[in-house]
Amino acid sequence: MPVGKDSRRLARAIRALDEARKHPQPLPFVFPVLSLKIGASWALGPGTLDPPMALLRELRRHPARRSARPVRVKLHELALAQAEEWKDMTTISVVATNQTQAAERAIAILRILRLYQRIRHPYVSLSVQAFGLPGELFAVQRKVVVLARSPTVHWSRLGNLGDWSFTDADQAQLPQDQRISYLLSALNTLPSQRLALDRRLLLGLELLDIAWLSHDPRIKTLHLAMALEVLLGTSSEGGETLAISRRVAFLTCPAHCGRQEVQACRYFYRFSNREEVVDFIRQRNQAGLPAICSAFLEVAFDFFTDRNRVAHQGASGISAGAVSQHHSNVEGAFLALVEWACRHPGARFRALDTEIAHTQEKGSPYLRRDYATKSSRKSPRAAARV
Repeated sequence: MPVGKDSRRLARAIRALDEARKHPQPLPFVFPVLSLKIGASWALGPGTLDPPMALLRELRRHPARRSARPVRVKLHELALAQAEEWKDMTTISVVATNQTQAAERAIAILRILRLYQRIRHPYVSLSVQAFGLPGELFAVQRKVVVLARSPTVHWSRLGNLGDWSFTDADQAQLPQDQRISYLLSALNTLPSQRLALDRRLLLGLELLDIAWLSHDPRIKTLHLAMALEVLLGTSSEGGETLAISRRVAFLTCPAHCGRQEVQACRYFYRFSNREEVVDFIRQRNQAGLPAICSAFLEVAFDFFTDRNRVAHQGASGISAGAVSQHHSNVEGAFLALVEWACRHPGARFRALDTEIAHTQEKGSPYLRRDYATKSSRKSPRAAARV
């Protein structure tokens, strides 16, 4: 009879274990955050940042330390020892069903926080002053022995250079930034229920973040290009880079062309290829008329030219100034698209092109007659690949 009882008990335990594996219980996971200092707990969408010592204090008063089961006491001692190692570090806690899912959520939250860092302090360089989970950042001293007439040792410091601190004012201001609030809300939505536009934004930010943290200008350039194509691309057909540039110009043009009662300019109408852009500029210059839209040209010509040089020619030597300008343009386009999403809750991406088409009606009669009708008659085959 005892054997039978043990068999039934074992069978129940196995069934309970199988059920737990099929439907794991969500639990709080806590990670250390490198190079970040905060003064108070900070709720950020699906996670919470806590200042140094917070985890240690919580574990010291956790009831598991007085458990009647020795294994629980031992596990608690291990957790307490780990918290002692992290006592001077900020931590982030997220609720998840496993460690991999928890790390993904924590990294996504910190990615949005790094964007906020850039918004509050536009001149910060995230390649040397960022924060993140272990594995996202590195900081090393590289040494080398130089075999000269008098052998010596040289060294260089690579990676992150120092900690970053958010002030109480930074923490208080974050909820007022609708762009950050929008992204945190999108992140807090189940992936299967996210809007297609929100998926674009979160993936675009991930690629932009890789570019921020990279130290190689070629890697930066390629990831910036991927980010912009994820954010504002629609297809791989010819002329796509010009279409992306037109959307960038609409979202970021400082002259507000096509918006705020300003007439739409020529750059809001389709160009079939780059030669047509050059011809337009030449004709306007000859007539002594304004011809340049930097929001369009810096992307269509400068940025995508550098992208093509790296991707198709293996080029190196892109200047730090050029990479910085590309960063600024892509980041500006990203933030402008988030602002557009805030103003159009629930909208699909194609609504952006519809809005651009409506702005063409604000252009001069000359533009509407000569460019809108031309672009509407042009077949897909007529668009040259750029």
